[in-house]
Amino acid sequence: MKKGRLRKQIVEKLGLPSESLLNSLRIVVLSDCCYVENHKGILKYTKNEIKIKLSDRACHICGSDLCIVHIHLKDIKIGGQINFISLEEV
Repeated sequence: MKKGRLRKQIVEKLGLPSESLLNSLRIVVLSDCCYVENHKGILKYTKNEIKIKLSDRACHICGSDLCIVHIHLKDIKIGGQINFISLEEV
């Protein structure tokens, strides 16, 4: 059995969130910040624009006074006034 199929079956059987084991994209937007999970690094960073590399595309965040509140191996928290978020091909 392939790893991907086994992971998917484990996630389904245990009722876990799929993004935790399957490296799926997850973006959570709150009033003053957003979280991007399962990233591959930062492509661009200014106070008005942040572009984050994902496995097969990029997450483009635009706004004002943007900052990286914290960054870990798999997740990033972006703070500031977020105007829009889009996904782009890389």
